[in-house]
Amino acid sequence: MKKKIITLLLASALSLGLFACGKENTKSNIETTTQSTTEERDDGTFQAERGSVENNLYKNNQFDISFSIDEDCEILTDQKIAETLGYADKISTAMTGNLTADTLENAFYGTFYDVWFVYPDQQTNVYIAYENMKKTGTYGSLTAADYAKMLKESLSKNTSVYYTFSDDTHVSYCGYEYICLNSKLNDGAGLQKMLIRQVGNYMMCITVSYSPSNTEICSEFLDSIKNAN
Repeated sequence: MKKKIITLLLASALSLGLFACGKENTKSNIETTTQSTTEERDDGTFQAERGSVENNLYKNNQFDISFSIDEDCEILTDQKIAETLGYADKISTAMTGNLTADTLENAFYGTFYDVWFVYPDQQTNVYIAYENMKKTGTYGSLTAADYAKMLKESLSKNTSVYYTFSDDTHVSYCGYEYICLNSKLNDGAGLQKMLIRQVGNYMMCITVSYSPSNTEICSEFLDSIKNAN
């Protein structure tokens, strides 16, 4: 059952790197780290840093977001995420500790999955991913609305999981507006929400997949989203 749920998530996870297909990029466990302030480059872009998980709270100061992780959830390691995405060979076996966002972006075609966790019911899963549009060559040419539209088009063509989208909604969490893609998976067997927000040269995406009987778990998670700063 768990493998089936991860497979459902994989369809949307892989689509996050769709703009980088064909591009080459050179160059974990979540550990508590002290995050520095964002250093902006001359072109206005910045390199993201990993968030942290401490006392069941995920936090990323650069993107000003935090949320709760149920203590019974399983947090997937970077290695497990890489295996799930089919990129295990791109992560050196020597890099078994604190993999940086830059390293993961270069391994995963411009996108790093900062945290990905599975609830005890084995039907609810959440991940937060950040796509560096400077590395995928789309910075300055795509808005969040454009990104959401292309994401829907990509997922609608998926052959392993059948997506049916309802109307997009705009939601606000802690002063930030997100575009929310609402979808049914495989004729309603599963449900999914994807929250998209642009932060500089990054497109941030929070994806929640759950069964129709677990809408309360989804709501509780979304209600836990807070500012990090």
